[in-house]
Amino acid sequence: MKRAIEEDFPIVEINRLAAPERNAFKPIYQMHKWFARRASCVFRAILLGALKPAGTNIMKEFYKDHSNDPDTNGKVVLDPFMGGGTTVVEALRLGCKVVGIDLNPVAWFIVKTEVEPVDLKKLDEAFERLAKPGALKDIRLMVEQIVSSKTPLPSELENVDALTQVWLLAELYKKREVSVDSISKDTRGVFEVSDLTGHKPPLLRKGRIKGGRTYEVLTPSERLEGLRQTLRGAESNALQLALLAADDNTPIAFGPELVDVIHLLAGNAEQGERLDHLVERFRGQREQIRAALQYLKQRDPDRWVKACDKLLPFYDDLFATAVANKG
Repeated sequence: MKRAIEEDFPIVEINRLAAPERNAFKPIYQMHKWFARRASCVFRAILLGALKPAGTNIMKEFYKDHSNDPDTNGKVVLDPFMGGGTTVVEALRLGCKVVGIDLNPVAWFIVKTEVEPVDLKKLDEAFERLAKPGALKDIRLMVEQIVSSKTPLPSELENVDALTQVWLLAELYKKREVSVDSISKDTRGVFEVSDLTGHKPPLLRKGRIKGGRTYEVLTPSERLEGLRQTLRGAESNALQLALLAADDNTPIAFGPELVDVIHLLAGNAEQGERLDHLVERFRGQREQIRAALQYLKQRDPDRWVKACDKLLPFYDDLFATAVANKG
């Protein structure tokens, strides 16, 4: 059967559409850069010309809805060098079935992302997370964690808040003093000293040597009273953080940064305070807390073994469950 493209092709009309499109691709094609992105209008016209019978006016068909078009629905389109996926996307829009092939894994990932179904509820939740303060820092640090092999974190800590990632990846937990430049270097410029000194209570305080270019890293015991005061005085959702009363075990749904939780627990452990009610209050973060304590004990036993040995027994049930699941 002779096809429309064998008789004619509306080159002039499609060129008028392609010129402005080259300067503003449709959103679906802007999900990721591709090195030789083609104008989608050209591919739509080619597909219509290849699928429609001779005598069809391609431009009259161009803007129609082809959801129930017998000439396009169910037809299989193969692109063995799919690249950025223009053929695949435009064929799907016409109701075709598609097979896309490419040796480049980046091409595969881009096209998969362009055409896979989207859970709109999860998409809305993701946008809400992006709108929160510090979200871009969280994303940047998560990317750095994925590509870095210097100090890989346990899987339970890969999505932890940005401040805790800085504290762990810059190895502040084992240092007593840091320079201004080292913080920026260790976090690829994402965090500055002011992010750590301005946190409440601060993680660093100004040192006394080298012209003020150094900062002391505060220990859990040194931050303990500040943490108690901060958590008692928290507002909104954090009102749940008026914890610290030994007779109240209400779990906390929205807690502070993990580094603050670890310091609060470790500081109380170092001072011989009661721990069970605090552990219970942070029930929602138990997996991350256990992973962080084990990580700290392994990475710097001289400083952390005492506090970790007091706290880890409270999380033995989680460890047993994890081993059982792996088995």
